[in-house]
Amino acid sequence: MPHNASQFSQPMVEASPMPAALCKTSWAGLAKKAFASVILGLLVYLAVFRLPFLFPPQVRLMSAANK
Repeated sequence: MPHNASQFSQPMVEASPMPAALCKTSWAGLAKKAFASVILGLLVYLAVFRLPFLFPPQVRLMSAANK
C-alpha cells in the first residue's frame, strides 16, 4: 500500500518549537554559570593547596632528602 499525500495531510511527528529562553543563552544564565565556576574553583584551590597545611601530619616523616 503506497503512501498517498492526499490521504495524510498532517505530518507524522509534531514537534513544538523551542521556547525563546532555551534558544539563546541569557546573561543571567551565563552569570550563574560563571559564578558557580568561580566558587567551584575557589573550593578546589582551598581543598588542594590550603587545607593540608591546617592539618599537618602527627608523626614526623623521614625521607631520603632528610639524610
